[in-house]
Amino acid sequence: YDLGAMDFIKKPLDGNILASYVRNRLSFKQALELSIVTDELTQVFNRKYMNHQLKLLTEHYEKTGEGFSVAIADIDFFKKVNDTYGHVKGDEVLKGFSKTIMSAKRSEDIFYRYGGEEFVLIMPNTTKIAAYGIVERIRQLISEQQYTSNEDVFGITVSFGITEVEESNKHPKMLMEQAD
Repeated sequence: YDLGAMDFIKKPLDGNILASYVRNRLSFKQALELSIVTDELTQVFNRKYMNHQLKLLTEHYEKTGEGFSVAIADIDFFKKVNDTYGHVKGDEVLKGFSKTIMSAKRSEDIFYRYGGEEFVLIMPNTTKIAAYGIVERIRQLISEQQYTSNEDVFGITVSFGITEVEESNKHPKMLMEQAD
């Protein structure tokens, strides 16, 4: 146990018990790995995972020329939501926002929480022109959502910045700066 063992099984081995231990440990490993790359509040991928994926995508671009676009989403005047309705309602808005984007994005797109009220959508094999169409559709959906707090009904808007990987900006930091 001091060396890191998590279980001890006595001999003779029972195949059913061993299989249960292995399934249990694999399930635990998957849950642990997912928790490391997932934002706790919104249940979307986190910034650490995004940085890793951006590095892989830019390396893939250098080898194959297969491009991608990056969009940074910033919820407009989010501080006002927290100040007016409270942080619990602000958290509800962040969850609703994330849920909307997760259901509206394409299956190949990857969505991340960048920090606070900023999010990133990476769109593989997508030009910035095509990315604009995707985020404009999402922006419209977000603007139609309604939230309630006591008797108040309010909505939010979101602003996007978009860039496409090119030879001149193929470093992940440059991509993020341009999209921002």
